[in-house]
Amino acid sequence: MKDRPKVIESGNSKDAGCYVKQVTCTGKGQGGGGCGAVLEVNMQHIYPNNSTNGFHFVCPECHNYTSISVPAQIAQQIRSRYDSD
Repeated sequence: MKDRPKVIESGNSKDAGCYVKQVTCTGKGQGGGGCGAVLEVNMQHIYPNNSTNGFHFVCPECHNYTSISVPAQIAQQIRSRYDSD
């Protein structure tokens, strides 16, 4: 038997948690003021912005919001997390 990698956390391509995007904190769409940090965000870090019908994340360094675009399938999954609340 060949040596195989140990699975630390199982992946599932149907799980939107697998969605990862590299972004820069710019404050775009939120009045500016971003710090320029380069971040890796996943679906758990992205929130619906009801005032623009878009999405944003919060920078962990400067705490500013930055608007971002996400694929339609991911957008639907993010919205469904909040629609059930």
